[in-house]
Amino acid sequence: MGIETGVWVMKEQEFKNWFRDHWNGWVAAYEPRRGGTVGVADLQILIRGRLLPVELKVGEVQGKHLISHDVRASQVQWHRELFKAGGYSVFLVGVGEGKKPDQVFVFPGAKGAMLQSKLEWRASDIIDVINFSSDLHDKQAFLMGCYS
Repeated sequence: MGIETGVWVMKEQEFKNWFRDHWNGWVAAYEPRRGGTVGVADLQILIRGRLLPVELKVGEVQGKHLISHDVRASQVQWHRELFKAGGYSVFLVGVGEGKKPDQVFVFPGAKGAMLQSKLEWRASDIIDVINFSSDLHDKQAFLMGCYS
């Protein structure tokens, strides 16, 4: 159930399954294993020949605020270290009550720490759920410098 709302929220595994079913391109999942890197992103996708690590989270919207669930310090650190090394990654937050998100928000991985508390979201943070794959692809390709 939601932290304050009493509403059943989507589970992270359900969001991951939905993502994989709706991404029209290459995707690879990473599962934690003994000896693995702590905090590594859940998925990697390919955008115009470049790998993009994707951390999936679920959350709730309360007005103009987004509350993300279970953003761990090790995940924030992994994305921050990747950014410092010259890489780019994203956090996607799915919001919904079933197995399909009603809304999907995207944030740069380097700013993952802001998801550890209540965050005021902007319209530019939203990925169109109906055109999920193309909208995420185009927005990230632009930010990654894949379009000139």
